[in-house]
Amino acid sequence: MLLSILWACSNEESQPEPSNEPSIETDDPVSIEDVEYIWMSDIQQLNRISMALKGTRPDTQEILDVLDDPSQLESIVDEYLDSPEFGETIRDMYAEILQMRAPVVLPALGELSDTYTQERQASLSEEALGLIETIVMSGRPFTDIVTTNDTVLDEVGALTWAGHSYDFSVGGEQLVQWEDGRPPAGILTTNSLLVRWESNGDNHNRERANLVSRALLCDDYALRDIPLTGNIDLSDPLAVADAVNTQPECVACHQSLDPLAAHFWGFRPRLTPANINNGYASGCDDDLRTPCYPVGFYSSEGEDNHVGLGLRPPSYFGASSTDTATLGTNIAADPRFAQCQATQFTAYLTQTVTDDVPFELVLRLTDDFVASGFSAKELAKQVVMSPTFLAQGTEPVEYMDTLVGLQIIRPEQYARLLQDLTGFEWVVGVQAGQTGYGDVSMLNDDTVGFRSMTGGVDGENVATPTHSSTPNRLLMMKAVSLDAASFVVDNDLALSPNQRTLLNAYTGADDAELRVFVQDMHRRVFMQDVGLDSTDVDGDVEFLEQAFEISGDQAVALKLYVAALLQSPDVLFY
Repeated sequence: MLLSILWACSNEESQPEPSNEPSIETDDPVSIEDVEYIWMSDIQQLNRISMALKGTRPDTQEILDVLDDPSQLESIVDEYLDSPEFGETIRDMYAEILQMRAPVVLPALGELSDTYTQERQASLSEEALGLIETIVMSGRPFTDIVTTNDTVLDEVGALTWAGHSYDFSVGGEQLVQWEDGRPPAGILTTNSLLVRWESNGDNHNRERANLVSRALLCDDYALRDIPLTGNIDLSDPLAVADAVNTQPECVACHQSLDPLAAHFWGFRPRLTPANINNGYASGCDDDLRTPCYPVGFYSSEGEDNHVGLGLRPPSYFGASSTDTATLGTNIAADPRFAQCQATQFTAYLTQTVTDDVPFELVLRLTDDFVASGFSAKELAKQVVMSPTFLAQGTEPVEYMDTLVGLQIIRPEQYARLLQDLTGFEWVVGVQAGQTGYGDVSMLNDDTVGFRSMTGGVDGENVATPTHSSTPNRLLMMKAVSLDAASFVVDNDLALSPNQRTLLNAYTGADDAELRVFVQDMHRRVFMQDVGLDSTDVDGDVEFLEQAFEISGDQAVALKLYVAALLQSPDVLFY
C-alpha cells in the first residue's frame, strides 16, 4: 500500500537512479571555461546547495529572495556556511575521512560509572571532529587542524582524560587546551583519534602514520602494490624488523612511513577496555597497562623509544622534523595538504570517488583555497557554486559526464531534513537488551541505529558510503516517514496555521482548500512550484479525498499523505 502511495504522490515522471560516480573519459578533457552549461532552475540550484551544505531545504524567504533576484544566491550561501547545520556537515565529512565513528567504547567505571554507553562512545568519536568543526566555523585557517594546542571535549571526555583545561562548572562541549606538555598538533594529538588508530604489537605507530598520509595528503600506503620477493616470514617480528631496513621492496615504503610513525612515540600505543578494567581491579597503578580515569595519554619520556628498538627517527619525507608539532607544521606547509583537502571536500559534497574528481577542478579549488588563507568555508562555497555542481546539461553534450549528477540523501541529512520540516527527531531510548546504552539518534548511530545500513559509514565495518538507492534505505524512509508524519500532523492540527511547523496552508478538506495546501507542500517538501490546476495537484488532491473517505478521519489522511511525500524519490534525490 505504501509503495503505491509513494508513487501516487511523486512526480509523474519518475527520477532515475544516480549513475556511477562521474568522471571525464575523453582523450582531451574540455576546459571548464570552454563548456556551455545548461543551468538548473534558480530554485533547484538553491535546494541542491542547501542540501549539500546543511542537509535541509531552503526556507520560504530564501526561495522568494532568489526568485526575486537570483544574484542573492551567493549571499544566501554565505549564511548557510555560518549555520549550525553546516558545522554538522563538516563533522560528518571528516568522520568519513578519518573513519572516526567506529564503535569504540571504554568501560563505565570510576568517575564514568553513571554514564551511558552512547555518551562514552560519542566522547571518543567526536573529539577530533568537534575540533575541526570549531576551527572551520570560527573562520580560523584550516591548517590549524594540525598545528593548534586546542581540542574539544565534553564532560564525559573531560572525565576520561587527564591534562586539559576543561571547566566543569560550565559543562557541555568546550574548546580546551592541553596542559600535559604534548606538542601542539591539532587532531594529530587528540586522544580519541589515537585510540581509534591504535598501535598494536609491533606496528610501532605505522597505522597512525598511514592515517596522516591517507587523510591529510591523499597518499594511502595500504594501496601501494608492493610484491614481496624475499621469502620474508611475516609471522616473525625480528624477520619483519630486518626486512623493513634491508629488503628493497619494504624499504621503498618504510623509509618514509617509519619516520612519520616515529613522531607518535610519546603517546600511548593503545588503550583498551581491558586496560581500564585491569586498572581498577589492580588499584589504579596508572602505568601503561593499568590506568584509571582520568587517563594520562602523553609522556615526553616516551619520545625517544624508537631508539632502543632500532627504528628510524622522526622526519617528514626527508625534511627535518622532531615531534608532532613539527609534523603538523610540515603538513600545513606541504602543497599536498591543500590539494588533498580540496579533493576531499569536492568528493564529499558531490558524492564522488576522490580518484574521479576532475584534476583541473582540484587545481583551481586548491589555488583559491590557499589564496583565501585556507578558509574551509570558502572552499566549500567554491565547490557548491561550481558549474559542474549546478548545471543539468552541457553543450557539447558529450561532456555531460563532467557534471555531478543526481545526489542521494545521506542518513544524517535525512535526519536533519525531517527535523527541519516536521520537528521530529528519530531518537530511541535503548534499555532492553542494551541496558545503559542511552538515547540513540537512529540515523546517527551504527551499534543500535541504522546509519551504515542505510548508506552511511561507521568507520570500521563500513568505510565507504553507498551513493545509490538500496532496499535498506527505502525501508528506513518508509518507517521513519510514518513516525515523522504522525508527529507533525498531531502537533500541527492542535495549533493555529501561523504557528504550525509544516501544515501552515491546511485550512480544510474541500477541493479549493486542498489545492492550496498541496501546492504549498510541493514547494516546501519537493522545492517544486506547481500550478493549482496542474496534474501533480490533481493527483494529490484525489489521493487526499480518497483517504478522507476511506478513513473518515482528516488526521489519518494527512498522515498518509505527509508520509508519502517524505519517502518520495523527490526527497530521496536532489
